[in-house]
Amino acid sequence: MPKPGDPNSAAQFDFQRAKLSTTFVLETLVHSRESPSINFWLDFVTSLYSECVEVCKWLVKYLSHNDWWLNQVLIRCPSAHIRGLFQKLIFLAITTICNKVSEEDWQMYCKSDLRAFLKTFISFTNSSLLKRRHLRHFFEYCSLLMDVAKMGKREALLIISVGAIGHMVKFFLDVKLQKNQPIVSVGPQLNTTNTTNTSDEEDAENAASENDIIASTAVEFDALNELLSFTADGKKKSAVFHNIVELLELLLDRACSAGSSSSGSSASVNRDFQDLARCLNESDLGALTSNSYEFLKILIEEEINLDSVSSILQMLIRMNKSFENFIPVRFCELILSSGSPDIVKPYFRILAKLEAQLQTVSVTQHIIKYIPKLLQWCPRATLGLLKDCVRSPYVVTWALQNLELWVKQFLIAENTYRVRFEAAEIVLMLIPDNLQMYNYWKNYVDKFTMPENKSFDHDEKAVAVLHKILRHLLNMLEEFATLSMGTYRFQYYFTVLTALSVSNVEKRMFTPYFPHLWNVFYPHLIHSKVENCVNKQALLFYWHWVCVDCPQNVEIIVSNKVVLKNMFFNYILVNHEERELIAFNKQCLHSFFGLIKICCEHSPQFALVFMQHENFLWALENVFPYFNLYSKASNDLLKIVEILLSYANGDESSTGLSGHSSGVN
Repeated sequence: MPKPGDPNSAAQFDFQRAKLSTTFVLETLVHSRESPSINFWLDFVTSLYSECVEVCKWLVKYLSHNDWWLNQVLIRCPSAHIRGLFQKLIFLAITTICNKVSEEDWQMYCKSDLRAFLKTFISFTNSSLLKRRHLRHFFEYCSLLMDVAKMGKREALLIISVGAIGHMVKFFLDVKLQKNQPIVSVGPQLNTTNTTNTSDEEDAENAASENDIIASTAVEFDALNELLSFTADGKKKSAVFHNIVELLELLLDRACSAGSSSSGSSASVNRDFQDLARCLNESDLGALTSNSYEFLKILIEEEINLDSVSSILQMLIRMNKSFENFIPVRFCELILSSGSPDIVKPYFRILAKLEAQLQTVSVTQHIIKYIPKLLQWCPRATLGLLKDCVRSPYVVTWALQNLELWVKQFLIAENTYRVRFEAAEIVLMLIPDNLQMYNYWKNYVDKFTMPENKSFDHDEKAVAVLHKILRHLLNMLEEFATLSMGTYRFQYYFTVLTALSVSNVEKRMFTPYFPHLWNVFYPHLIHSKVENCVNKQALLFYWHWVCVDCPQNVEIIVSNKVVLKNMFFNYILVNHEERELIAFNKQCLHSFFGLIKICCEHSPQFALVFMQHENFLWALENVFPYFNLYSKASNDLLKIVEILLSYANGDESSTGLSGHSSGVN
């Protein structure tokens, strides 16, 4: 008992009480099969550690020379609850020391006991037993290092100084590759002569005495297999590996921030830690980039914490400018040399993150240099990369200067639906201030629905880019007759054309290309008997739109004798009970009869020819009565009838364009 009035005696009593309580909990209580009072005891021990710095120093020093508790409780104990409580106790001891000692005392202490503890702690990554049987317990181990590193720069750099980065990389590779060969450049060698029970021989000797706190070997191997397994879509990730990457990201971030502040550092920032940050290139950076970036390759290909991997790569580039040229080139070459385009998708995500976050000319130019080859190897992923990087002026410039390289091949000729969709998005995103136009395409045009009003405000630069793209797309119409059309091939081409035709200026640009559009429509599409032919639907939608409020485009229709003779033979299949066909005709018939309505308003001769055609009577019998199914097409037919009646009555005022938008409710 402490002597009354003697502070030294009271302090010594508290110190001995804390030691005894810690020993009881870690030597006896955690080994019991049932320990309902474990939480009470640990709360009691925690309260003692919070008040006594000396006992915290004792625990850290004891663990640095004797790793029995670390080995038995933090690594081998099957109870995650107990491992977590012990992790918090160690962290509390370190936190109390760092917060309650002076800067000078801390500098002396960190070079002795705390550094020795971290060396002992890091040495567990060399244990083959941990890699084989207790990998699932590594979560608490890694979390303790994370918590210490988050305390501040000095603590993080102290962890770096004992080779944590190199040994974490080696541990990860040993587990993933299932081998124990040393990895080059793994950081400073650790002195583990004071540690016990970490070698393979000692693990084997003690295996028989672990039955009270360790699960069976079979169960542990099942856990390892679970940690190393991944689902087909890559969603199941090991929290252990995730934490390792997150820890490496944090340590590198602390080192970078310490190194960047070295020129104007205050007295509170120790010079030794700045030197450590500058020494990363010699040891720890080698661990991250050794064996042809084996560590980073595994992380990327298995999609393990890609956000942290991207941050690590950015810090590597900032630390060593040579990586700015090497990393993008290396990743692009890995993509091209891969056996399957499917396994390299994460590389594209990393490249997009690097380009967007670094925004350096070198990285972007290296990516652009490989774009033509990447487009041929894995077009969909490459177009996704272009879309992610399209905000870069260098990417936009390349895309606009090489329209012939990718637009026709991937917007039209490509067989894959998703590739054509990606290409259509990129075409629209190349136009400056394109948000309104892009939303219009997504919400209206791509669904074959026209809004009542459509107006866009663009500056001269945006208009110039728009006209360049529009002219390039219209020039491709001449080549369509030689392409295999299929059912959906022209869908995004014509919807993009519709979205780009934002005013009468763009609609009049279509006028000289009308013969090429007609050659696509007749005879290939007009007689097509394919149900739900989206090519025809998209073409009629665009054709209808460029004629709305544009008499020049209407005139070239009504004045063409070939068009006048064959336009009305458009094959239409209706089935008033089939939902998909009804939905298709609901839009397609409106585009077709809406176009005819505009032409009838413009030309009495055109209206007369249509009135005498057999398909006009067919439409009145099979479309017009079904107003509930084809409301817009029925309105168009009703308006055509009104126009014909007005011509019959000699009402010339209705032949203008002003009334073409009217209908019946």
